[in-house]
Amino acid sequence: MKFGVLLCKSQLNAGTAWRITVRYLGKRYTPTRDTASECEQCAAKKLLELQSEYANPEPEKIHISFYALFEQYYQEEGRKMKSARLIVQILKCLKKKE
Repeated sequence: MKFGVLLCKSQLNAGTAWRITVRYLGKRYTPTRDTASECEQCAAKKLLELQSEYANPEPEKIHISFYALFEQYYQEEGRKMKSARLIVQILKCLKKKE
């Protein structure tokens, strides 16, 4: 089961309150509200929020070595700078270590 909802009336510090448990992808969220209808609305809102969050995952990260990144920097920006010779020296040192 991808998600689950459990509504129960519970005794809290002073008086009664409604607590609802929302489970989604193995994580549990338990808000406490004054009435059962508020709990149901909160659970529905939380489920929609969680489903939309997981529907749009973050884009995959690009894995690139430091040398490749530094070389790309040199090709795009470093050649135009005053310190171009220093950048070339650093690139040579990095290439030796690779």
